[in-house]
Amino acid sequence: MFVLLIALLLAAVWAFAREPDYSATSAPVEPKPAIVVMEPTPGSLAKQGAVVVFRAENITMSPIFGREALEKRPRLGHLHVTVDDLAWHWVHTTDEPIQIRGFAPGKHKLLLELADPTHRVIDAQAVEFTVLPEESAPHR
Repeated sequence: MFVLLIALLLAAVWAFAREPDYSATSAPVEPKPAIVVMEPTPGSLAKQGAVVVFRAENITMSPIFGREALEKRPRLGHLHVTVDDLAWHWVHTTDEPIQIRGFAPGKHKLLLELADPTHRVIDAQAVEFTVLPEESAPHR
């Protein structure tokens, strides 16, 4: 009896601990979420900033988190935004462009990771760009 109880408990834990499988082999009912990132606009780079436009496909950007949110339809998600491979990131929860200022002149990298409400990364795309020194920036 005790062994049966342990087996049932382990089966229940396993069932709740599973994360959604977005792989092509699972024959998903819905298409896999993806992120498409466009290059930053040149005007923003000339001002020590970057405006990065992106599109999240097959998922709705939302500030709703947790396991319960995995069951919502349309699917919910958010972005983890990392600058220059730093050890930290921030969460972006809208489909509005990402606007960042204060870059030093030179090359920079922005990593956008599309994540589900439990912060599991589904897709990622990086974009590299060069911020011009203030004196070489084109005048408007």
